[in-house]
Amino acid sequence: MRTAFHPSARVQFLRSGEYAEWSLDEYLAKLPGAPADDEPLRTRRLLTLETADTSATALLELDYPAVRFVDHMTLLRIDGEWTIVNKVFEAHPKA
Repeated sequence: MRTAFHPSARVQFLRSGEYAEWSLDEYLAKLPGAPADDEPLRTRRLLTLETADTSATALLELDYPAVRFVDHMTLLRIDGEWTIVNKVFEAHPKA
């Protein structure tokens, strides 16, 4: 995951209605490093992708058994490679 993000990328979200953010290191520390037990039940979809010459935005849906995430990614093409420079996400817990 680290290679997909710019080292200074931020992950931004609302926690209990309040703005919060993580650095890339904080975000990656929250990932388990191995597939989750419910991995076969998870789906991911690219909903939209808009590109210009050196910038892009992507909207993704990550549908997990207990929660649905919506990710808004901002990317820049740096030295010919697309790199995520910002991620904003929403979490929608399922009942």
